[in-house]
Amino acid sequence: MERSQDDIQELNKLLNDAEDKIIVTEDQTINLLGKTGAGKSTLLCLLSRFEPKVEFQPDGGVYVDFNQNQGSNIVIGHSSTSCTTLPNFKKIHQQIYWDCPGFCDNKSVSQEIVNLYCTKRIFESAHSYKIVLVIEFSSISAARGKDISETFKQLVEMFPNQDSLFDSLSIVITKCINKRYNNIMFVNGLKKMAEENNEFESSRYLIRMLSGAHNKISIFKSPEDENDINDDVRIAVQQSISNSNFTRMQVKNSLSDKAKLVIDNLIKFYESDIENKMEEFAKDVIIKFRSEVDMEKLDKGKSALDEFALLSDGRNLNIENFKTKLKDLSQYFTDSKALIEKVENLAYRIHFYNSYRSAGSPAINLNSWIMPLRAAKAELESIINFRDKEMALKQAEAFKKENQEKVLELENKIKAINNNENQMKLYHEMLQKSIEASDKANKSLKDQMDKNEEMENKYRSEQQEMNRRIIELSNRPQKSSCLVF
Repeated sequence: MERSQDDIQELNKLLNDAEDKIIVTEDQTINLLGKTGAGKSTLLCLLSRFEPKVEFQPDGGVYVDFNQNQGSNIVIGHSSTSCTTLPNFKKIHQQIYWDCPGFCDNKSVSQEIVNLYCTKRIFESAHSYKIVLVIEFSSISAARGKDISETFKQLVEMFPNQDSLFDSLSIVITKCINKRYNNIMFVNGLKKMAEENNEFESSRYLIRMLSGAHNKISIFKSPEDENDINDDVRIAVQQSISNSNFTRMQVKNSLSDKAKLVIDNLIKFYESDIENKMEEFAKDVIIKFRSEVDMEKLDKGKSALDEFALLSDGRNLNIENFKTKLKDLSQYFTDSKALIEKVENLAYRIHFYNSYRSAGSPAINLNSWIMPLRAAKAELESIINFRDKEMALKQAEAFKKENQEKVLELENKIKAINNNENQMKLYHEMLQKSIEASDKANKSLKDQMDKNEEMENKYRSEQQEMNRRIIELSNRPQKSSCLVF
């Protein structure tokens, strides 16, 4: 399955957008997982205490939406087509929540690949996490349990250690139209299906554990009006989440055969991009070394370049060592990691996707990444007298004088790249501050509403008590008075 260059570039753009959206955090996170359209985004809005809006459709369906605070843009879909193409991040009372793209996303192979990248990146960057599995009520019995069996199958494929998975897991049933349905009915029904249906073979162990843990399950029932989306529902969901534990475990996503073939083409694209960037970097390294008048820096740079060139030894040649040695060289070269961050990111993606490639895929040619700098090293050693510092200094001064335009261009290039890096950091910092301010304003409004409600309830109680006393007094038998002669 060949993909055109335009398709691969579009996929790469989606992945770049995802990288910008994901805020890498080493904190604890609560990650919402589930099939497309299960209600993850709706649940995130509920937990955020946004004001709900309920619309009834002619076909009897119910659309739930929310008035979100400024700075929040959680898109809620009302069909089986996913609106969460990139993950939604929300900080609620100092707790980080991620609304991850759905299982079995139905948009395209490209979206499947982006979902894999986003989901694994979110889980791997966190210190530890809880998993909230969101299940639409109608999927429980749909197709004789095939839908829900597929959800659990994907879940245990993603987290093979089912003991750790159970420890971190809570479940929210959404869009429940059965007003009498409860968490005990869910676990009992799920256990029965798993025992009778071979589609649950891979997840039976997990389901047996869940059958004795109904306190990990909450029900978000389909509302009749806005009043049904209230604190009781929110507290029930939060309570079920609190009954799970933060943990960290191996994450192992799967891809369709079609997606694996696209991965091969994507890696070829990345390899070509790395080779081009390394050739450009090698040219800049030559200018940097030839114009270096600080001999101490020149020594450090030469040592880093020598170490990098040793990667051609097969024993040391792997992606992680490539990234490490490139970082060492870049610290000399720019006093910042920004210039080669794109190369590192591409190398990370190749390493990330390499385990998902189709059988028989060609090996990654790391030597082609290294060769431009090996050639640069050979050229520099033929020009610069590294052993004679006095001579090396004279050579550098002469080069700077003759190539002022080239040197200035390189300095401006480094400044521009570092400025872009700082702007991206500022963007993420501002995003986090905006989210925190939004949460604070939301909490303040909720506190005021709670206070008003408390005062209203107190006034109502006082009125009821006054009315009760008036009625009591009016019902008392009146004492008769008589004259005594």
